Amino acid sequence: MLIRRQKHEVIDELPTVSKFDIPVKMHPAQISLHKIFVADALDLVNKNHLSKYDVQQLAGLARNMRMACNSTYLIDNSTNVSPKLEELDHILNGKLDIRQSKRRVVIFTEWKRMMNIIAKMLENNKVDFVEITEDMPAKNKQLLLTKFKDDDECKILLATDGGADGLNFTMADTIINFDAPLSTSQKNLRFGSIGDFGKNMPNLTIINLISDDSIETWPTQQSGLDQNLIDKIFAIQDADQAGEITQDGKKKLKDELEKLSDKLNAIKYQESTPAQAKPATGQMVLDFSDDDPGGPIPKKQTNQLIPETTQGQKQTQNKVRKKELQMALKSGVDFFSQLINISTGKSVDLKGKDINVDMDSGEIVIKFKFSDTPISNTVKP
Repeated sequence: MLIRRQKHEVIDELPTVSKFDIPVKMHPAQISLHKIFVADALDLVNKNHLSKYDVQQLAGLARNMRMACNSTYLIDNSTNVSPKLEELDHILNGKLDIRQSKRRVVIFTEWKRMMNIIAKMLENNKVDFVEITEDMPAKNKQLLLTKFKDDDECKILLATDGGADGLNFTMADTIINFDAPLSTSQKNLRFGSIGDFGKNMPNLTIINLISDDSIETWPTQQSGLDQNLIDKIFAIQDADQAGEITQDGKKKLKDELEKLSDKLNAIKYQESTPAQAKPATGQMVLDFSDDDPGGPIPKKQTNQLIPETTQGQKQTQNKVRKKELQMALKSGVDFFSQLINISTGKSVDLKGKDINVDMDSGEIVIKFKFSDTPISNTVKP
């Protein structure tokens, strides 16, 4: 009898492979976003029946949770709170001593925008690297791969999942998954790119950065979700790919989401400055406006916040709530400007837009310019 096993299923059993799951605590701003997405996901799984569209929405919320684990920039396109980035900086420059060592490190991330943020950190640290993405011609990818292999100064290769497809990184001795692969297809793609274990790499180190008390812990903990159910949530991109989730699967998913919600609500942390006041290590002002768009803005903006116990915590909650409202409003104004451009051919000047939120009265004031004429819309919930 012949038993076939996929590469990701046997990786832990190989004697030359060392695997480390590094827990990273989330910032309060990430926790707040996670709570919103978990609450929205619970609303969906509490429905009597999940349509393909519902499953697609569920997959989008799970994707948002994963993006929030990496950096708040992937959600709001403005702040860059990323404890993972700080941990990566520590691993590369502290644990691995990347400048002095002879290591060859491949860093995987699912999102091109996250790769851009990591690249900026490496540039600021004056570490030579190459980047491979899915939109590059195959010839260019091979040239960069050759540089990574032969150039002693180039010790890091950044790759998205799509960029790694069809390539072989057997010259690497360290793999860092900035966001750990969850679906079977993602695992096969990343581990498949490493090639034949043990031939070119006598020792291989795999490091997974995993945000504590987040959706990223599902595959590493003894959860009630099997790989098939995880694949249905994390592997789809549109409604046509969405498969049916059985009532039993829906119950398991609801149980895990409720556990995750309880964990998030139980987290205690000290008061913190707003997210934009503490950029991640080595980061400058970020502007990746031409990159792939982020996930949908949170649907729930006012619930599932941290319970109030002190006046200071109330002020922190108001700051978080105000920030979430501004995020949603910014998205709405951007969408409005696109509609105006499509219907009239004219543009709305959004550079000078001003969004003010009065948390006491509930009044929201949006000011922007259209055809050199000031327009002010006041919305009262």
